[in-house]
Amino acid sequence: VHGVNFIAKLSTAGAEYGATIVITGLNTRKITDKLTNDLEDAGVLTYPSLKALFDDKEIMKEAHENSSVVKKGKGITKKLIGSLSTITESAVKTIEVLSGYNTHRKSINIQPLEISNAENMLSVSIGFYGEIEGILILIFEKSIAKDACKILLEEDSNEADILEAFGEFIHIIGGKISQQLHKKNIKVDVTMPRTFESVKDVISSQQNSRGAQVDLSANGQNLTLFLTR
Repeated sequence: VHGVNFIAKLSTAGAEYGATIVITGLNTRKITDKLTNDLEDAGVLTYPSLKALFDDKEIMKEAHENSSVVKKGKGITKKLIGSLSTITESAVKTIEVLSGYNTHRKSINIQPLEISNAENMLSVSIGFYGEIEGILILIFEKSIAKDACKILLEEDSNEADILEAFGEFIHIIGGKISQQLHKKNIKVDVTMPRTFESVKDVISSQQNSRGAQVDLSANGQNLTLFLTR
């Protein structure tokens, strides 16, 4: 049971990167139909053998096409652009409520992720999938992140605690985005958040991607939202 739960969560998190988990040779005598169904519901594919997997022409074609897309680089889709205002508004309102800051938008551009000053910044991302698929990245100055996460932190919290709380914070934002999109009849689920040790790491992870970069100011401090696929 714990193994199935782990693989199901791994599959859900992997959806953020377009990954698919395949299990071959599953011993059906040692796993119940319910657990098998739990894996399939999480997007895990099961085959009786490796040969059966490679004989599936449709899945092999899809894998080949997806690998070609990765080589050419990713980009924001029309569906994502159509939902950009809803996603941005949901994120900004949540930030304002939890931090107590007033924000205003400085610019919005379709471009690769660019951060002019990566010092004293924290970054975290969350993916969503369903009728639309994408990744939302938040990059905050540490002081904003700490204020935004204050309800999740103890008084003597260190930087590792702040980064962990920042992950919980974007999970709250992801839930809000899911609710607002659902009101527009767009059904999505969100992945577990991913935190980054440095802003350079998140920029490196998106080096082949173009997305909608929304630069904001919160009480005179910088924060960035980046939406891509």
